[in-house]
Amino acid sequence: MNMKAQISLELLIVFAVFLTVIIFSLSMLNTMNKNNTMLYNTMKVRMTAEDIGDAAENVCILGNGNIRKVYVPFKVNVSYNGSHIMIGRQDREYFKYLPCQLENSPMTDVEGIILIKNVNGKINIEKS
Repeated sequence: MNMKAQISLELLIVFAVFLTVIIFSLSMLNTMNKNNTMLYNTMKVRMTAEDIGDAAENVCILGNGNIRKVYVPFKVNVSYNGSHIMIGRQDREYFKYLPCQLENSPMTDVEGIILIKNVNGKINIEKS
């Protein structure tokens, strides 16, 4: 009878260790998933910021009358300071220097298609 109790106790200890390892592994996977999601969102904002900045630079270099359309898949804020454009979302901001001046006022919660125009050497960015 004593051997059966010892085997049952050993089985419970092994099972408890197994459960501890499983719980720790799931916790680590959850943390990794959150980090990957945050990195993915950061990269999406950066890529969108680069698309907007590159289109503005192209329109500027190509001269008066040029227009580019850029699709923005989520809400971003676009602001300007002379020849610098800032594109951001929440705590992520990206800056780009442009060879032309930006003319219109800052925009918040920009989403969808935006138009980037060169009007007499100045860049206008507006919602489509």
